[in-house]
Amino acid sequence: MTTRKQILKHIKKDHIGSEISIQYKREILHKEPIKFALEAYEWVRPRWNEELINLQEQSMALYLNNASQIISYRLLSTGNIRGTIIDVQLLVCLALHTMASKVIVVHNHPSGKLEASKSDIKITKQIKEALELIDVLLLDHLIITEDCYVSMYALG
Repeated sequence: MTTRKQILKHIKKDHIGSEISIQYKREILHKEPIKFALEAYEWVRPRWNEELINLQEQSMALYLNNASQIISYRLLSTGNIRGTIIDVQLLVCLALHTMASKVIVVHNHPSGKLEASKSDIKITKQIKEALELIDVLLLDHLIITEDCYVSMYALG
């Protein structure tokens, strides 16, 4: 009699094409819950590439558990001085892989201006809607500069 494990092993052996392998390893990078945008900014700012903050726009995502502790973070993209493209599919995929309950998106403005552009607002809405499909909450989208930040959530 063939066991289920043997059948799956046989199927996997004959599989040709893309495959995702998942292994969950629980890790908490920041144990204190992130309750305010300032706390997220203070955590992410020292991890930002100092050489690029005034040169190229970059985006990063922080992944949090249900207790609002940071369990993972990832640099999503590096663009040019005027913008970067946030890959929503990658952001959502990483939320699933990390078993995140909440996400905070951060990107810098090399210009030093803390105003959200139309494209910033548009991508934030797209991210929010995509995360809602997998029951993950977008807590905030921060725009940062060398010495300051603004919360798009606080701006409405």
